[in-house]
Amino acid sequence: MKADQQRLTKSLEGVERQIDNIVNAVAGGLNNPTILEKLSSLEQQKIELETKLLEAQQVKEKAAITEDALRQLLSGFQDHITSRNLPEIKKFIGSYVEKVIVYKEHVEVIFKLQVVDLIDGGEGSPHIDFILKKLG
Repeated sequence: MKADQQRLTKSLEGVERQIDNIVNAVAGGLNNPTILEKLSSLEQQKIELETKLLEAQQVKEKAAITEDALRQLLSGFQDHITSRNLPEIKKFIGSYVEKVIVYKEHVEVIFKLQVVDLIDGGEGSPHIDFILKKLG
């Protein structure tokens, strides 16, 4: 997702540079219908790129969840796990879990949502590690 934003930003900068060049040419006395048509086309591209960039930023913000919110979600789901309510467990997994990798000492859960660490100010990751605890 970050790569898409970078690509859109770079494209937007290129379009803005072209618009500036055309505006400077028109201001310098070059008033050609083809140039004005190109300027109009570039202005439309600029609007489209700005819209896509804004949408990409909004998607990122909506897709992110804090670790505390995730832990709260998991603790609220704990009753379904202990009661072995399979339909609810499947619903939760289908909605939030991308992949689970089980290692000897820990389990790695990859969520469909990006988990943001607000303390470190990082962009976040969909990965959460859980340490296995022996029951009983």
